[in-house]
Amino acid sequence: MQHSYPEADTLRQDPQHCSVDAAERAARQNQVRNQNPAEPALTVPDLAAFLIGSWRIERTVLDRASGQSGTFEGQLVFTTPQHPELKNSAHGDGTVLRYSETGKLRWAGTQAPVKRDYLLHSTDNPAVLDWYFDYGGYFHSLDLRTGQWRAEHPCSADRYRVEYAVHSAELLEVSWDVAGPTKDQLLHSLWRRLPEKQS
Repeated sequence: MQHSYPEADTLRQDPQHCSVDAAERAARQNQVRNQNPAEPALTVPDLAAFLIGSWRIERTVLDRASGQSGTFEGQLVFTTPQHPELKNSAHGDGTVLRYSETGKLRWAGTQAPVKRDYLLHSTDNPAVLDWYFDYGGYFHSLDLRTGQWRAEHPCSADRYRVEYAVHSAELLEVSWDVAGPTKDQLLHSLWRRLPEKQS
């Protein structure tokens, strides 16, 4: 059974309306780099090495149009899939991270499972990863060299804006502000690193 909760579809978009060509992507990357604050929280020179592993996610979801709110709790795992076709599509050293998020959303008195997947491709700079939807469309770039990052992604007439803040090696804060004619939502997440499983 499919659910129409904001959390289930806010960051899962229609590729026909959300595709970005290379020129627009480069312009957007340069624009957001110039907007980011210079004061570091925790510098991250190797982003793939920082992210890989398991994180616990605690998220609040607010639909500003209706005034309804909910919560999400789950787990996020970054892995390096062994697929040659993925490695060949990346830049830099060819690293690709798979983002796999699973958990449960509590919304309007009900509870539903939520799953989301992305791919993060390496670039010529180990501090920067390019974020893609699982269907292959470009989403945004992530650069945590200063410990903070802002990016945005247009989807038809809606605008997705995100802010990342690294508070420590164990804690990352992520806030999405989605506004437009079809969506008006705020998602605030805390990622807490889970200890590695002992063999």
